Amino acid sequence: MLLMIVLLCFMPNSPRFLLSQGKDDEALRSLCWLRGKDTDYAREYEQIKDSVRKQVRRPTSSPGEI
Repeated sequence: MLLMIVLLCFMPNSPRFLLSQGKDDEALRSLCWLRGKDTDYAREYEQIKDSVRKQVRRPTSSPGEI
């Protein structure tokens, strides 16, 4: 258990979170670290980026709306 907590300190933030914060370069580095350098992560990066973009544009409903 303690080992897991220590190892969590070395995990990068998720690419989705970093993109939502406007940290595109950091998000790409994070995805590369998570997937490995031998993986073609460019397509996945663009999909995540597109998803975050759509989520940000989605209008929020008022508290009284369903």
